[in-house]
Amino acid sequence: MTSPTRIGLAVLATFAGLASAQADVRVALIGADLSAAGQAAVELAEAELSARAGLTLLDRVAIGNVLREQNLAAEGFARPDDAIRLGQLLAVDVFIHAEAISGEEALGVAAFETVQGIRLLDRTIAGAEPDALARALAAAVDEVFAKWKAPTATARPTNTMQRDA
Repeated sequence: MTSPTRIGLAVLATFAGLASAQADVRVALIGADLSAAGQAAVELAEAELSARAGLTLLDRVAIGNVLREQNLAAEGFARPDDAIRLGQLLAVDVFIHAEAISGEEALGVAAFETVQGIRLLDRTIAGAEPDALARALAAAVDEVFAKWKAPTATARPTNTMQRDA
């Protein structure tokens, strides 16, 4: 490979990385098997997160429509491979799954980037009060958002191609 070709490829990779870093992070937040307090917490967190600059939260109705069309259940998306599949279906960069923890007043929250299935977060949020759960869930999403936006040595892969489909 000639030196001008290498330089050209390096410039393209730099621009791709800059474009990726400036684009909104598309996020799907799904709650499964939630108590009334857990469902209220997810809804409150969504309301708070929808105002965040640089973050585009996919509408729950749109998520539900895709899951129904594909004959899928939200409960089945708690593993990296599942997050990749859902990321492709929904054209999102990050998939966040919240579910009730059996026998506890708590939510289990897992977040994955959807190109390679990298787990960005795995946390238990204890509590039964919707406002406190919502604040903790929003803080967890902020942590995921910060990890996603952190500079990387190479351009971050995105689901950009699926967005146009």
